[in-house]
Amino acid sequence: MPVTYSGGNRQDRTIVESRLVAVEGADDQYLVGVIANQLELTLQVHQMQGKEEWGAKIELLTRTEGFDQVRRFGLVRDADLDSAAAFASVAQALRNARLTAPTEQLSLTAGNPQTAIYIVTAPGANSGELEDLCLSAIEGEVGYSCIQPYLDCASAQGRVLPGKLSKAKLHAYIAVSRLPGARLREAALANIIPIGSSSFDRLTSLMRSICQ
Repeated sequence: MPVTYSGGNRQDRTIVESRLVAVEGADDQYLVGVIANQLELTLQVHQMQGKEEWGAKIELLTRTEGFDQVRRFGLVRDADLDSAAAFASVAQALRNARLTAPTEQLSLTAGNPQTAIYIVTAPGANSGELEDLCLSAIEGEVGYSCIQPYLDCASAQGRVLPGKLSKAKLHAYIAVSRLPGARLREAALANIIPIGSSSFDRLTSLMRSICQ
């Protein structure tokens, strides 16, 4: 069955699947959906509209029509500057909503629903975000080595670079692909970002465990 999307700006927020994954934003939601479809997993991906107030948002989600049928609930959030702090924040949000919380990443609890958390970091780091996984997946691809010199050149000429360079690097890479205006979902669908890369192994591990 296809992946079901809810949350964000959608009017229909009803939970219709017994396997649910909550993510921060639209890019996260669609990338998870693309990977789930490739893996032929049946689940619902719910967009939380950012990382703020997850405790209140999860509690509201538990009162949403259909949540009582959820048996496994995965949560995916960017580490940003500190993966341990991000994990602790999500775990506390689950407890605030009176759900069981795991004590370590990618570990399913024994509650109902069972829950699991994955904090997105750059490979081998304790910080990072979704775009860092995508950059790791395209490292070594044709054109990747040109991105940093381009940004260095722009900076040397007075262009103020964004605070999150990973987003700038990823969009620069996509801009010289066969779909230069593609959003993250379209780039993943077109395999411009190879979602079969081992960079996504921890994310796919969470999704597979939620769907077992």
